[in-house]
Order: sequence, then C-alpha cells, then structure tokens
Amino acid sequence: MGMRVNPDVIIKRFEYLNKLLEELESIRKITKDEFLNNFSTILGAERALVLSTNICIDIGAHILSINDVSKPETYSEIFEDLMKLNIIDKEIEESLIKFVGLRNLLGHLYTKVNNERVYNIIQENLSVFYSFKNQILMKFKDQLKKNNE
Repeated sequence: MGMRVNPDVIIKRFEYLNKLLEELESIRKITKDEFLNNFSTILGAERALVLSTNICIDIGAHILSINDVSKPETYSEIFEDLMKLNIIDKEIEESLIKFVGLRNLLGHLYTKVNNERVYNIIQENLSVFYSFKNQILMKFKDQLKKNNE
C-alpha cells in the first residue's frame, strides 16, 4: 500500500533529532559521577530525551494523519499503529512506548526522576532513536529522496 509523507516534515525533524543525538552522545561520554554532579548536564540530557521522543511522536502522528489511518488516543498508540502498519518493528515500538513513559515522568513528575536512571538510559537506550529514524527513512526513501536531491 502506498503510504505518503510530507518530506519537509520528516527531514526537518530528523535534522533536529540529529542535533539532539549529538548532544546526547557527548553526554554519554562523561562518567556517572560527573553527570550526577552537574545539574546543567542533567537538565540538558532530560530536555534532549524529551525532545527526541517528541520528534518520534510528531513524525508518527504525521504519518498516521496524512494517510488517514487512525486517530490515536495516546502517544503510545501512535507507535502501536506504526507497528501494525509494518512501518516500525516490535522492538522499536516497545522501546518508544517506554520513552513516552519517561517523557511524561520528566515533564510532570520531575521530583520523582532518578538521575542515575537517566544516565543509564543514555548509556544503553539511545539506539532506538537511530533505529526509528532508519526505519522511517527506509520505508519512505523514494518520497524523501526526490525531495532531497
């Protein structure tokens, strides 16, 4: 089935995601102690994780709405729907649903956030953002290529 996307929406957001991931990669290189003792770094890390998650949410919502697929009730449902449409795989769906949970925690229950957990997520779980990006780019490469030449 021929799903459509607006290449501008996708490309602009992935360019911003690249910047966020660069920032997170540089944070990834510091020690846990350095991280836990630097409030600015913690804030930057949290913000970059929230924005990276938002970009995936926005791109997913865009794909579903432009193709009149469904009106997801929740952010998690966006990723469930993308998985059902074979746009992303099960592993990415599950990981991004966890990031939606983290995003909500960082946004609203920030006093309950365990900074050590944030550090570990940056150490271990950033790959989901690269995988999401790669799967979307592969799925829509013909539409994105025409636009990017």
